[in-house]
Amino acid sequence: MDVDLSQVPVLVGTTMREQRSLELWWRDHADVALGDLHFGTALEETFGASTTYTFANGCSAALYALGMATDMIKLGLADTVVVAGTDAVTESGFGTLDRVQNHIPDALRPFDASHKGMLMGEGAAAVVVQRAGTGRGLVHARVRGVSMNCDAHHATAPDPDGITRAVQDAYRRAGVRRRTSTW
Repeated sequence: MDVDLSQVPVLVGTTMREQRSLELWWRDHADVALGDLHFGTALEETFGASTTYTFANGCSAALYALGMATDMIKLGLADTVVVAGTDAVTESGFGTLDRVQNHIPDALRPFDASHKGMLMGEGAAAVVVQRAGTGRGLVHARVRGVSMNCDAHHATAPDPDGITRAVQDAYRRAGVRRRTSTW
């Protein structure tokens, strides 16, 4: 599907933004212009994107970008929004994790109550979110409701009641009821 990014907002979620570029500048004296430290500069030069927003608020940044995209569509501010999430592994990120993580996990088990620690990695993904009925081409998924919380309970362990409220809010926004699992 072709999307004209000069007319479409692009929302980028990232944990560390362009910290890796700053590390290379500091350590190796790499050439880094101030404008290069904003994803919008590269998106405009490469794809013609004229409206970009960067969310640099931790692991949940791409979720915040998705939430803003659905709000923009609901409020009539856009019919199409590109949402991306990206992170590059940084030396300082590894250093920080090494100092605070005592138990290095041997496997990813995010929904296991006994899991400990996390495995770092890097990657990027993007999706095109459109108002129902306005897009062309195959629909791969539907966003029915997005919600999140910022309870400030703990840096990496949100309050269980806050999680419950966020899930209930997502159900409400989606117009669905909770189903009991049969697993």
